[in-house]
Amino acid sequence: QFFATLSLWPFPPYNPGTPLGWAATDVPLPILEGSLDPKDPPYPIADARTAFTAPHQQMVVVPNAVHVVLEHSSPTPSTGGRTCGLDLVGNFLANSTAQLDMRCTTEIPPLDFRGDPATAQTVFGTADLYE
Repeated sequence: QFFATLSLWPFPPYNPGTPLGWAATDVPLPILEGSLDPKDPPYPIADARTAFTAPHQQMVVVPNAVHVVLEHSSPTPSTGGRTCGLDLVGNFLANSTAQLDMRCTTEIPPLDFRGDPATAQTVFGTADLYE
């Protein structure tokens, strides 16, 4: 029955031998990528930089951000408490033909593995996670 249903689908079935590529478009486009994204790491989609070269199209790799940069990136001093990803998208939506203000990407603090001493004390009985 599944294959019978496929015949009703108006598109040809996917052919694994068909090369896939980026859609051709010249519309303004911000591509946000988290540098720590485990689902879509920056290296496989870096070719988006060469695919999207029309005016007002740019790829931004947000440091220390994971998948869904809009929500899962750090707030910074220049973003007024918003995440860096949300700030980038907000700037783009306010003026899609302006150069993105990427200041927030330079303000993201480095990763900190020290942990919170109070939480460490509560959970592990020591203020230092590595004792």
